[in-house]
Amino acid sequence: MTHHTDSRPEALDAFQAAVTVSKGSYSLMEALAYRELANYAAGGDAAVPAGVDVEAKLKTFEGRLTREEFDAIRI
Repeated sequence: MTHHTDSRPEALDAFQAAVTVSKGSYSLMEALAYRELANYAAGGDAAVPAGVDVEAKLKTFEGRLTREEFDAIRI
């Protein structure tokens, strides 16, 4: 029988790392990383500020991307 470990800490770390890495590259990827962290069910305390951060990041697109278009993007 295989021992199955809890992957929530690793997943949360991965989401947070994606946010950090994307800040140095593409604004859209940063917004997507915030969105995924905000939607991550086991995100706990990190999910709430990520929801605020995604909204702030979307405002920086200045009408070049609608909320509907952003919500339709999948990676």
